[in-house]
Amino acid sequence: MLFPKSTHQQYQDYLINFINLFYVIKKDFLNILKYSKHIIAFFVADLTGFYDIIKHAYTNSPCGAKPKDPVALFRSLILMTYCNFTSIDDWVVELRTTPILAIISGFLPYGYNPSGNEAYLPDTIPGVGTFYDFQKRLILVDKLFHKSHYRKPKKTRKNQNLKKVKNLIIHAQESSTVSAKELWTWVRPNFLTLWSQGLIQSLSMSL
Repeated sequence: MLFPKSTHQQYQDYLINFINLFYVIKKDFLNILKYSKHIIAFFVADLTGFYDIIKHAYTNSPCGAKPKDPVALFRSLILMTYCNFTSIDDWVVELRTTPILAIISGFLPYGYNPSGNEAYLPDTIPGVGTFYDFQKRLILVDKLFHKSHYRKPKKTRKNQNLKKVKNLIIHAQESSTVSAKELWTWVRPNFLTLWSQGLIQSLSMSL
């Protein structure tokens, strides 16, 4: 069963603490400046509502390994596009070699050993397969969403009239009892539709 792994406040605290730990203390400000717009964007953007959307793509069974945080995976894929990566394989390598990208995504930097004093610890960096599996879940949710919002279109009066016109044209082709005035009364409002379906052309050839 899928449960939220953190609040947005916990993510914000983690982002600040680990950027301080990995970069500010070491006075490595170049990477912070390089990714400053991404840091600000995700610090502000609360994506925790995504749980309510993606949870339908996960099983309710308590068995098996716990899934990676879907919000962090989603955040990481967005960050991946921001950084102009198109390959998940390359992106996972980048996450493991560039700690600040893992931190912004909401994952533990590669090789970090917890001290036990952390108030909150996110998931470790996922493998390539986890990202591909998550993409499949996104596609599944998208299909479920569109299916639930699909409604079979009702037959409108216009469609009924169009069907009547088609029957009238067929009748006019088979007999000469339909007057030109009567035929035109029905054809005129639907002329373009009937023309696109080739009915007008077939009628003119038979008259």
